[in-house]
Amino acid sequence: MVLKTTIIQDRAYGLSDLPPDVLIFAKKKRKGNRNVKVYIDDQEFSSAVTTTSSNFWGAVKRQGQLIPGNIYTITLSRVPAGVHKITIKADDYPEIQETFAVLPNKKNELPINVSMSGFGAIQGKVFYKTLDNPVINQPIFMPTISSVTGIQKLNTDGEGNFWFTNLKPGDYEIKASFAEDLNLNNSMINVREGDVTKVDVILNVKMPSTKTKY
Repeated sequence: MVLKTTIIQDRAYGLSDLPPDVLIFAKKKRKGNRNVKVYIDDQEFSSAVTTTSSNFWGAVKRQGQLIPGNIYTITLSRVPAGVHKITIKADDYPEIQETFAVLPNKKNELPINVSMSGFGAIQGKVFYKTLDNPVINQPIFMPTISSVTGIQKLNTDGEGNFWFTNLKPGDYEIKASFAEDLNLNNSMINVREGDVTKVDVILNVKMPSTKTKY
């Protein structure tokens, strides 16, 4: 069984965003790699943790350059078939609980999209005209941002997805195109602590730079 998480490896990520009184103590504690434990039906289960590079989660911009972050993929061997309660406990994250049916002789992948304690995220997908035609490498802008990274511009991935991650709870605006006035423009997207707010963007005007998957 494979848990594809958005848990960020580096414990020091986001320290600068903490209030000064919290930062003093957190600096001493939040060093090195983040610890993570997995429980199956309330019993701790042996797991192997590897990292995957991400342009969204744990990424930062330094001197205009995007530096990817590393997030955890957790592999569990010999999980019995059946429906299980899966609990993940990671430093600086709320406890994560999922119910998942493990099927015999299958890969059994479970995506776990979570933000650090005290933050939320926006997950979006950009399409051209119809919901079956994702737009690749489309620039997405966030005019006002309050986040750990302060990344205001990013591009969609090969499936048309984008993420603004580890945002402080509140209302946000995103802009997906300067060629047309989308309903999304100037609309307030509410981000809540621990939640992922989902947004679909449909473009009707194709620019020379617009690349679609199909």
